[in-house]
Amino acid sequence: MDRGEGVAESSLPVLSGVLTPKESVAGEDFIKFQGSRILLVDKDASEVRVIKSILENGNIMVDVIPDVEKAYEEIEEFGKFYDIVLFDLPQSVQKTLEIAKKIRGDRRFGDMAIVVMSDAQSMPESSVMTQSGVNAFILKPLTAGHLYEILDIFIAQRAIEILDAKEGIANMNGDEKLYLYVLSEFVRDYRDSYIKLIEILYKGDRRKLEEFIVDLDGLSGTIGAKSLHALLQDMLKMLREDDMQSILASIAKFGNEMEKVLYLIEKKR
Repeated sequence: MDRGEGVAESSLPVLSGVLTPKESVAGEDFIKFQGSRILLVDKDASEVRVIKSILENGNIMVDVIPDVEKAYEEIEEFGKFYDIVLFDLPQSVQKTLEIAKKIRGDRRFGDMAIVVMSDAQSMPESSVMTQSGVNAFILKPLTAGHLYEILDIFIAQRAIEILDAKEGIANMNGDEKLYLYVLSEFVRDYRDSYIKLIEILYKGDRRKLEEFIVDLDGLSGTIGAKSLHALLQDMLKMLREDDMQSILASIAKFGNEMEKVLYLIEKKR
């Protein structure tokens, strides 16, 4: 695909036409995406209510920021990673495409899907959007079928299960009460792990960094936090190969995975 200047390569698919919504979608269908994290950039209060209602009923985390520039500050300055950023395009077409290009050009966010929704009058040429790093575009009115389809394309088909309770309970020899206790201990000990990781990296303590990753990796595997476990395995490999640039690029994704695990644990308690 031909990408514009400053747009980095991404492993995510890029759809060439307007997204076709899935037909006959029920609320319970969204449970398969539970724990996913979406940033909705939209100032239309009624539209926000509808989208949040559909997604949050499926235990999907939704952050809402009405202003596109403030949304970028949240992502760039605080290193927040989302599975999907959904922009309401008509509020600021050019600015939105500029922000999309900045996100796509940042190595930390290569796996963050960018989706825009717009009415026919405000929708730019598809080539303009793909050159800006946009992965898909939705023609309004937005439906539950559209939301399901973007989740299925950008999350389900590349996702590792976030929290496999069956595997976690099996690791406790079938003791569900023990599993729930261990989950509570995990929350207590690792709720602030994102901040702790940044502090360790800031201090440059390689030994402590490896200990932190190894400990969390082992426990995440024990409780069945599969996606977090896989990421920590990758980070441990990066560290042992002295690839600190890749470690730094993984921080935002680590924070996202921890948020998902903690969110689903709270739902189980």
